[in-house]
Amino acid sequence: MKTRSLFLFAAICCLIFAGCNSDKSKLSKVWFHNLSDDTSLNAGSFINIMPDGTYTSYLYSFEYGTWGMNGKTLSLNNQRNEVKKLEIKSLDKEEMVFTLTGGRSDGAYTFYGSSNKVKDDKHDPFSRKNNEWRIPASHKESDAELVARLKSHFHFWEAYFDWAMAINKQSLEVRAIPTPLKIYGNGFELKSFDQLPQDWIFIFFDKDDCRKSSEIIARLFETNNINWPDTESKYKMFLSAFVQLQRQLK
Repeated sequence: MKTRSLFLFAAICCLIFAGCNSDKSKLSKVWFHNLSDDTSLNAGSFINIMPDGTYTSYLYSFEYGTWGMNGKTLSLNNQRNEVKKLEIKSLDKEEMVFTLTGGRSDGAYTFYGSSNKVKDDKHDPFSRKNNEWRIPASHKESDAELVARLKSHFHFWEAYFDWAMAINKQSLEVRAIPTPLKIYGNGFELKSFDQLPQDWIFIFFDKDDCRKSSEIIARLFETNNINWPDTESKYKMFLSAFVQLQRQLK
């Protein structure tokens, strides 16, 4: 009788463990906001859940830290030791629905998942390293610091198109990402200052620094040419362009 009870207990533990592992496996993706349910977020909002227990996210600002799962509650502990709690209502390999403690909406958020498997941090568009440009400046920045911020931004785009190509993503969101560039199907141009998204302006210490960054890009475009590759792949085309911009930016 005791042996049977121990066997039953072990079987239950295995089922619980398998269920937890299954949820963690489903969670380990980059999740993008589905525009249909909440206007306080946009299609560029993401939560990147890594299997090593770390995460990055861009909901209302860029955050990074560690995550943990307790039952149906996903806790995100950020760099300021603040905790966001996501109460998961449903989860499968393609969609996650949750409510967010402290969110700007009382309703449920719907996010869809994509693979976040990359070679290394350099090729990960959602890594902390490739999103340093999103971290707001704490002081007025020198020209060298503004150039470094722009290079970080251009490298993000390089990694973003490289990732999309690696996972064979059929379509890619570009309009919702805060950027000074207007991206078309066959190229890009610098947005005028009054067209810049607030999320882009917000990362600079003041509007003067933001304007200086636009002037740096304008000079870059005026004094250099992009050697657009002859390819049918839009991802390869833009990847090459952003690699060139990083080399040209001094």
